[in-house]
Amino acid sequence: MKSHWCRLATTADLDELVRLRVLMQKEVNAATDDAFDPAYRDDVRKYFARAILDGTYVSAVAEAEGRLVAATGLVIFEKPPSLRGRNGRIGYFTNVFTETGSRGLGLATKLMELSIAEAKRRGVDNLQLGSQPGAVGVYERVGFRPTRLPQLELKL
Repeated sequence: MKSHWCRLATTADLDELVRLRVLMQKEVNAATDDAFDPAYRDDVRKYFARAILDGTYVSAVAEAEGRLVAATGLVIFEKPPSLRGRNGRIGYFTNVFTETGSRGLGLATKLMELSIAEAKRRGVDNLQLGSQPGAVGVYERVGFRPTRLPQLELKL
């Protein structure tokens, strides 16, 4: 059995974070390699590089045998304070993905716990996410609950 090391990602992990992002997008969107041209990969790489450095993106990763096999992504943003979030710092989970061969080992749960601890350290008031139906249990295990308001979206 492989040994997995869980930690926060750094900019040294950019290529692996891009690789996992592409794998996740392929799975979620049933996309083929043709959908991911070099410009797309470069845009993702630039985003991760900038956002990791400026603290608006936190990624917890699981490493095995020198490569990343799982990651979480937490986008941190700020809105006006509310009664539910006095400092207005919100975290939105995205890009939570585990490679097929490493699923069922509890890595997503460990990475979510690591990300939640880091969010607390950074003063985030509220964490949110959207989930694929089959992944809801992972998020409930770490304390997420359905919200009273539906999530809506407007594509521009």
